[in-house]
Formats: sequence, C-alpha cells, structure tokens
Amino acid sequence: MNLSRLVNILCLLGITLVTQCTTHVEENTSSTWIYTFPTMGTTGHVSVVVDSTIDIDTAAIIDAIQAELQSINQSVNTWDPTSYLSRYNAGDSSLNPFQDKEFVLIDNILASKRFHKLSFGAFNPAVMDLVSFYKKRDVHELLSEEEQFIVDSIVQAIANFPLIFENQGDVFLPLDFSAIAKGYGVDAIAKALNKLGVENYLVEVGGEVVTKGFNARNTQWVLGIETPNTSLATDIYLKVSLSNFAMATSGNYHNYREGADGSKWVHIIDPRDGKNKQTSVLSATIVARDCMTADALATASMVLSENDALNMVEQLTDTEVLLILSISNGQYRTVMSSGFEAFLAE
Repeated sequence: MNLSRLVNILCLLGITLVTQCTTHVEENTSSTWIYTFPTMGTTGHVSVVVDSTIDIDTAAIIDAIQAELQSINQSVNTWDPTSYLSRYNAGDSSLNPFQDKEFVLIDNILASKRFHKLSFGAFNPAVMDLVSFYKKRDVHELLSEEEQFIVDSIVQAIANFPLIFENQGDVFLPLDFSAIAKGYGVDAIAKALNKLGVENYLVEVGGEVVTKGFNARNTQWVLGIETPNTSLATDIYLKVSLSNFAMATSGNYHNYREGADGSKWVHIIDPRDGKNKQTSVLSATIVARDCMTADALATASMVLSENDALNMVEQLTDTEVLLILSISNGQYRTVMSSGFEAFLAE
C-alpha cells in the first residue's frame, strides 16, 4: 500500500492519530497537504489538494483552522467550565446569547430548533438532565413509581426546548450540542478554507466529513461506512463517493443486547418520552450539503423508527440516509432513502 493510499484511508475512516502534524503526499502532478490536529476529544484531519507547481500558504490555513476551533470551544464546549455554554448551564442568569451576540451558540440553538421540528422531537439538545438520570442507574431495570415521576418531569421540561430564548423568561434548560458540535466545526473549517480560496479539500473531525471538489487523482472523494460490529478492527461495509457533500454516521452498536437468534438490539433513550427503547438500527449515515445537518439527522435517525427516519429525510432536498439494521444470526439489513444509491462507490 503506497503512502498516499494509507494516509487517505486513515483520514477518511477517522482513525485517530494522537499528535498534531502535517503531511505532504505526492500524487501524480498534484499534491495532497494533510493537517492533523486534536480537537473535541477526538482527531481532525484536513486534506488540501493543490497543483504541485503552486505553493499554498499552509500557515494561513492552520491559523484559520485553529481560530475557528477556538471560537467554537469558547462558546459551546461543555467540558470547559469557562465556556459561555458552561456558564449558562451553571445557572448564570445574566447570560443571553442573543443579547450577548454569542453567534456560535446562536447558530447551534437555531439549527437545533430546526432539527427538533424535522425529527418529530427526536433531536433535542436539552437532554442533559435525562442523560444524567440514566447514568446513575441500570437502564435495563424497570422504573419505580418515583423514578417514573422524575423521568416524566424531565421529559415535560425538555419538550419546551423550542421556546427557549423566545421571550419566555421562565424557561431555563441546560443544553448540550455535542450531537452537532463536530458537524458544526467541520462546516466552520470548510468555510474558512473557502475564504482562503481553497478549491479541493476534505475536512474530517471524528468521522464527520465535508468535501469540496476532487481528490489528487481528480476523482470524487471516497469514504467508508464502517461495519457495525464490536471488533476494534475497521471493516468497510459500504463505500460512498462524494464531491461538494458532507457525511456523518451515528451508531452505538458497541452497547447492545443480543437476542436468542443472534440479533442485536441497541438501547436508545427517546427524549420524547424518556423511555428506554430497543431498536434494531445499528448505525445511521446521512449525506447532506452541510455536515451540521448530516450530524444532527444521523443522531436523530438512531432514535426514530426506520420509517420515521426515512420520512424525515425525504422531506429534504440533497439529503439521504442509509440505515444498517440487525437481523437474526448476526446478519445485517440495509435500508436507503430514494437517492442514496447515487452516492455509492464501487
């Protein structure tokens, strides 16, 4: 395997590289400059394709990437107690992102309201209290009467998410945008590259990807969708060919219950009723024009039923979904929206 293919596979499949570095890979008359960096608890990669006779300002690209990431972390990073969102979640009543012109947080709030509506309420960034509740107990156990009352109260509260900051002074909900933060970050980096005039690139953070133009072979970028198994090895289930599209995959098939016939059932907490449900959906991949949309809808598709996930996506243009579901004897079943097949690579 040549160096170019190895580096592309690592970038496209989201294999973690633990150090920040840059790589320059020659491919015919073009070159691929790759920048690798830690961010959001994972690793990001940017691959920029340029003609070998033209120099690119790699320092300017790195500065632009780091500036975008710093802005995002200062705003919506829930792991940083000094971030704007962390201070809001801690109960600082003086904070209002719309009044304070906290544009990164505003973008995430407005987008989340749109995704909440599109997903029939399955996407909800106000689930922090519900997640915290289940972290303290075994989700397999039946809820006691007292616990059911707590869950019902949380569900009733977080259903008010669309009203937050809508002149509803009494509505306060702790928020967590981790379900779209990587996608938002990928889009922000892509916009920075566009401003610098970069024509052909791939941006990836934690497996969430956006592409523009073509790779160094002057063909569309090819990405792999991972086989939903528990092995540490990365097996490719399907390949996707993209140009000027984004892709995100969501799955939690490392946490499942296996049926007597070998089928796998993933445990999902539905924010609409707070119930622990079992679904055969092992992973959901969304292709969309922007990565934030792909990230959010992939997350929502893990909560929704198979038919609801398809109905959600069919409402949108330039947006497709591929679901991998478990069937008996450890086999898989694939379900695609009407236009996903056009993105499949040979």
